Amino acid sequence: MDNNVWEHQLRAIGRRLCFGSNSEHGADFTAAMYSVFGTLLMNGIDVLRWLGAWLEACAQNGGQPPGDLAPWLPWTMGEAREFMKPK
Repeated sequence: MDNNVWEHQLRAIGRRLCFGSNSEHGADFTAAMYSVFGTLLMNGIDVLRWLGAWLEACAQNGGQPPGDLAPWLPWTMGEAREFMKPK
């Protein structure tokens, strides 16, 4: 455990959406989200800004993920990408 505020909030949201990790679906969702967020952090991407933009793109696509995921992958983002943390 640590005291990172946003991490605790994400855990709480994940528990509410998937009924905790007491279900197989909840555990799978949690593992996938930690993997995505960890990858973003390791690549210097602001997770909250990326997540907000991702959810907006999904909303604009009728509640479905965008058809082309390549622009959302950290290794395809250039330095000018809006989600990069300032150096």
